[in-house]
Amino acid sequence: MEYLVADLWRLQRDPSAFTQERHLLYYNVVLIDALLQQRSYGILEFKDGVVFLRQNAANDPEAIAAWLAYRQMLNPPIQNIHQELNPTSPLS
Repeated sequence: MEYLVADLWRLQRDPSAFTQERHLLYYNVVLIDALLQQRSYGILEFKDGVVFLRQNAANDPEAIAAWLAYRQMLNPPIQNIHQELNPTSPLS
């Protein structure tokens, strides 16, 4: 089984400071959303902005709830970054 770890807290600390970190935050969140939607990975643990995923695993109920709350908080910066990267495309 394959594991993925994403440290979003580090990327989210000051998203206005560094363009590269803003873009990495955006791409990581989009990737995690896609993996969860495809159900190819599940979140085993989420703490302090770090997501621990495992291929072909079910989501841990507490971890997915924590991720969804954090993900909701990230919506405004993610939408802003999306507009920056794709000025003519709405966020899907």
